[in-house]
Amino acid sequence: MKVAMVGNPNVGKTALLNAITGGDFIIGNFPGTTVEKKEGKGKIDGVEVEFIDLPGTYGLEDVSSPDEKIARDYILNEKPDLILNVVDASNLERNLYLTLQLMEFGRPIIVALNLVDEAKKKGIEIDSEKLGKILGMPVVETVAVENIGVDELKRKILEGGKKGIIHVKTLEERIEKAEEIARKVTKKKVVAKSVGDMLDEVFTDKYLGIPIFFAFMWMAFRFTYDVASPLVTLIDLVITQLSELFSAYPVISDGVITGVGSVLVFVPNIAFLFIALAILELSGYMARAVFIMDKTMERFGLNGRSVVPLIMGFGCNVPAIMAARAIEDKNARIVTILVNPFISCSARLPIYVLFAGAFFAGMESAVIMAMYLLGVLVALFSALLLRKFVFKGEGQFIMEFPSYRFPRLKDVWLLTWNRTKHFLQKAGTVIFAMSIVIWFLTNYPSSEIRYSYAGMLGYFIQPIFAPMGWGWELSLALIMGFVAKEVVVETLGIVLGNPAAIAGLLTPAQALGFMVFTLLYMPCLATLAAIKAETESWKWTIFAVSYGILIAYTLAFIVTALGGLIF
Repeated sequence: MKVAMVGNPNVGKTALLNAITGGDFIIGNFPGTTVEKKEGKGKIDGVEVEFIDLPGTYGLEDVSSPDEKIARDYILNEKPDLILNVVDASNLERNLYLTLQLMEFGRPIIVALNLVDEAKKKGIEIDSEKLGKILGMPVVETVAVENIGVDELKRKILEGGKKGIIHVKTLEERIEKAEEIARKVTKKKVVAKSVGDMLDEVFTDKYLGIPIFFAFMWMAFRFTYDVASPLVTLIDLVITQLSELFSAYPVISDGVITGVGSVLVFVPNIAFLFIALAILELSGYMARAVFIMDKTMERFGLNGRSVVPLIMGFGCNVPAIMAARAIEDKNARIVTILVNPFISCSARLPIYVLFAGAFFAGMESAVIMAMYLLGVLVALFSALLLRKFVFKGEGQFIMEFPSYRFPRLKDVWLLTWNRTKHFLQKAGTVIFAMSIVIWFLTNYPSSEIRYSYAGMLGYFIQPIFAPMGWGWELSLALIMGFVAKEVVVETLGIVLGNPAAIAGLLTPAQALGFMVFTLLYMPCLATLAAIKAETESWKWTIFAVSYGILIAYTLAFIVTALGGLIF
């Protein structure tokens, strides 16, 4: 039995999928968590049921929106046995618009009236039995995260659902019908102002909202650097001991252990950053951050929905670029994709931590946050240029706030682990392979590094970076970093024996310029593949590389020159 799960963004589809199947898919309290369809299998009374969690969508008529197209094409082409329409009980009228649209596909439907607990807190009561009679299909009240109503929903799934009895083909009749039905089945009583309402007054205030957002981000970076430091020291000690233990085997000691270890030592920093972001997302705060940034986005030719993939870019640019599918306006979507690589992903964090610790003792968190802010500023001004001269027009922004929730430890763990796991998988594959390649390049045809292949390549390209005062070691690291940004630190670890030895090669100004260059200069291979896939254009993929290098070189030169006057 094949069941398609369809609903608006952030109505709890993935949480319901986990509750039914016992899976551990990532649950979010932030629009854009599901950027492509997820599949889960479970058995209900011995019957195997395959669930397909489709991306959240407000409608199915806009074929220019990738998310809507994925959902629409799946229902049309795959013809699932049942559509499980997950509805937010606290926003019934808006959700019913999609329900009415789903009826036109002629497939059996069950409505899961989710988040009924949140609706009751707002004084909203829905007569689910009456709603079911009006629609002509089963309606089951659920609270997915508490597993409430899930057993009854399973029973209804086996019964197969019904096709519904309302058919309204035009947009305006459909909107009116959703309003009419919601009015008939909903009772609303006045309730005292909730804590969430009071928090919204503060978090979304036009004067306080943005300073509060920056304060939260500052705390996240302090948490990332300061709290993780003891674990970084411990891992560094273990890696040093392992390297000495295998000193008789240079390719293992100086290549694999030193190379991979120089990246693994920063796993605590990355994991702690993901913990901080997970708490902000799952609590519901990040959606407020999107809202307060909407006016700022407008000044740069974007809208608030562009903030979602930009913020996701702090984790990894690849899923962030995929998340841009949720942007309805095609021009705004392509611009968001092209500027996303300027957002500092987790792969750049090891570079920042290494250089900030070596050259800016006592100011590490401030320097790291400055890199993140610079990336955001470059992304925004680049978006402004693209929207002004290339992708003209304005987009739309539709969004509702999810309720505030105390993040469950399980959800924080799953979100953090799934993101950190991606980094560890790269360490076990790409970075492991690059360790051997770089070790070979630094030891052949001569063990004297200056005359090795790596030395030859480094000295060959070093004149390009001579204006910034970077030696061949850093020039080589930048070339290798094209594969993955972590490889920059890995290369320095193998070439220098210890990445911390970088302190003897640069001035603070040159180090700051190098950090700026690694922030901006080129998307990694995986990100370039994502840009090509999402834009379906080699032209924009090549543009992303060329424009990035130009901006990186220009700003790195300026920062190095100005820094020389300050430090």
